Amino acid sequence: MIKKWFLLVGCLSFMILLVACKENINEFKKQYYEGKSEHWRIQLDVENDSERQYKISYIGTGKRPPIFNYEIYDEPGSNLVLNAGEGDLEKQEEFWISITCGGSCTPPLPSKIKSKIQWEGKTEELVMKQMKKTSNKIGN
Repeated sequence: MIKKWFLLVGCLSFMILLVACKENINEFKKQYYEGKSEHWRIQLDVENDSERQYKISYIGTGKRPPIFNYEIYDEPGSNLVLNAGEGDLEKQEEFWISITCGGSCTPPLPSKIKSKIQWEGKTEELVMKQMKKTSNKIGN
């Protein structure tokens, strides 16, 4: 009788675990953001809940600056700079930032993400907006 009870409890626990895992898998939806200013474009591609990939491109006229500084404010309702650094375009057309979280990246991204780029004594602010992705890769 005790073996049957353990078997029943074990089967029920396994079924609950399977249902919970299935719901978590279906929760995440891919996200794509893009923002432009006069000289810059920033794109964010979120293919899974544990990694974010930003691409920064110079779209202005003339020679692209070899070095720039960026700030990305990707926490909802916050003016804290969570992602900042120096970008290098000296030998490449685009600058990539890959952020990998140890599990799910939290908090979830807002529908609009503010950012700022500084180069050669100039500053531009951009707002990335969540969009529908039209191709399979951020590079397109």
